[in-house]
Amino acid sequence: MTKHDLGNQARDARIAVDDLTAEQTKVDADVEQVKTRRDRDRNRMDQGLVSNPKDLERMQQEMTSLQRRISTLEDDELEVMERLEEAQATLTRVADQLAEAEERSTRLEQARGSGGRSPRRCPRTCWPSTTGCGPPRAESAQPRCAPGSAAAACSASTTRSWR
Repeated sequence: MTKHDLGNQARDARIAVDDLTAEQTKVDADVEQVKTRRDRDRNRMDQGLVSNPKDLERMQQEMTSLQRRISTLEDDELEVMERLEEAQATLTRVADQLAEAEERSTRLEQARGSGGRSPRRCPRTCWPSTTGCGPPRAESAQPRCAPGSAAAACSASTTRSWR
């Protein structure tokens, strides 16, 4: 898998984590809101502020309904937390793979830089787009270089790598 592909996967994983974090925050807020309402109603009932039997019965039914709603929201909250955990694990895995790919790329670039020119390539000044350098032809011991280029420098630097 290329660095570009891994970068895209890491971006997608970050987006998923961010979306699920926002969803979890919303579900947490919903749970807290319903619990607050339940606690407020319970306190009103416990303090005897509701004396009408019909109102008391209605509040008890609402307490039952609020408790079911809390249970449903907590189940949703657990589901979101599980999905968030999976998304974070995916992000960590992809980020690690991307870091490894970048490290490999850096090592390769450093190896190329310390070992001189890459074999089979002349410096860019030596090969305009209409012509090119290449390995020596059988009839010549010199690499092919563009006319008027720094052929002497090119030949001197690349002849060794062609042999």
